[in-house]
This record gives sequence, C-alpha cells and structure tokens, in this order.
Amino acid sequence: MSRKGPALSVRATILTVWDHRCAYCGGVADHLDHVVPRAQGGPHRGENRLPACSACGQAKADRTLAQWIADIAATGSIKDRPVRLAS
Repeated sequence: MSRKGPALSVRATILTVWDHRCAYCGGVADHLDHVVPRAQGGPHRGENRLPACSACGQAKADRTLAQWIADIAATGSIKDRPVRLAS
C-alpha cells in the first residue's frame, strides 16, 4: 500500500466524523490542523489533528490550542479569534 493511502483515509475519516466542519468555529473545514503543532513536537497522527477552516488554521498558527485560547483571553484580539466567535 502506498504511503498516501492511509494518510488520505485518516483525513477523510476525520473530516467525515466532524461532518466537514471546523472544530474551532463550525465553518466549513478545508484542511486538518495539528492541535499540538509539529513545530512544537506534536505528532502527525489522527489523534493530534482536527478539521479546521483556513481562517482558524491561520489564526492559530503554530500555537497549541491552549496557547491560542490563552492569547485570545489575554489580548481580546479579534484577529486571533475563530471566525464565528469574532462577530
């Protein structure tokens, strides 16, 4: 089996389980986000990945979910908030 096969099925499974919705704002998910970013040592495994829309993925960037939430609470920055929570 090719290396792409399992990775695609994990992606498809996660998106299906979440009904293609962003885990952060509920919008339409177009990619998978690492809850603990790979840049911070997070694994590239299904249990560390959630569906996300581009806006939330870009806002979270290379922070962990806990860091992102703490930054939102500390700064109140609309820029850092998930799209549906910013309005």
